[in-house]
Amino acid sequence: MKTNFIKSFFALCILFFAVTVSFSQDLILKRGGDEIYGKVLEIKEDKIFFKNNVNDSIINSIDKRLVFMVKFENGAKIVFDNPIIAEPVTAAPVEEKEEPSGPMLIETRGRGLYYYNGRYYSSKRLSPLLLSTNDREIRDHITTAKAANIGSWVLFGLSFPLGTVGLVGLAEINDAATYGTPQDPLAAPLAVAGIGSFLICQVGNIVLKKVVRENSSRKAVERYNQLQLLNK
Repeated sequence: MKTNFIKSFFALCILFFAVTVSFSQDLILKRGGDEIYGKVLEIKEDKIFFKNNVNDSIINSIDKRLVFMVKFENGAKIVFDNPIIAEPVTAAPVEEKEEPSGPMLIETRGRGLYYYNGRYYSSKRLSPLLLSTNDREIRDHITTAKAANIGSWVLFGLSFPLGTVGLVGLAEINDAATYGTPQDPLAAPLAVAGIGSFLICQVGNIVLKKVVRENSSRKAVERYNQLQLLNK
């Protein structure tokens, strides 16, 4: 039974990663601390090529000397030992750009990708900016996003013990069929309930994290932009 339990646990891990891996992103961490999420396509001698979103048609690049680390969606990391360099400068006179006359808005580029003043902002980093408006609707959206995030982690934690119970039940059924021993009457109900609960928890985890949380964050950003336009 111990061997079956170990096999069941590893099978559950494989099932979990198969369900969630498609929602991961690569991370490019710059030496200044800025984070870029997306899909790393190629790392060459001097540049790193990536997309901000897997479905984007635009391929971006960044000087590799400005990057501290690349962390891939599978957990692998590449740390670069390049010296810190300054952004390229030119001796030619630079034309002065006119300051934008309109309000400073938050730009949405793809799913869950936000840019403010030309720089990437995560949902967590945006929260102080959004809450500075003291708008009740924005506070409600952010509260919903935080609650959805907590709920997704709760379901994530519950899915493993529930799924393990289901796989142990399957192992008991398999042993009874293989060796002709009497089958525990609770094996089938445990298998169905455990595996079913695992899948429900994983679907709930994805819905809360990828639908409820992201939609609430997007609505908070839309409300912020609406207030900026009204107050300009």
